[in-house]
Amino acid sequence: MAKRAKKRTTKKAVRGRRAAQRKMSGQNGRGQVTRKARTAKHVYFFGGGKAEGNRDMRNSLGGKGA
Repeated sequence: MAKRAKKRTTKKAVRGRRAAQRKMSGQNGRGQVTRKARTAKHVYFFGGGKAEGNRDMRNSLGGKGA
């Protein structure tokens, strides 16, 4: 007759406050991930005959009509 294996119970490790802080290294105190600031995007307006930019800026603006 086969014997049944005994169930083994393990205790969960108790972590202190410092261990929890190390775990949240990429997060702020509220548990949210901090994000890096984005660089500003350059936006040019074309319309109404008052378009910004000129033909010298064609490569940076893109398009044939610039």
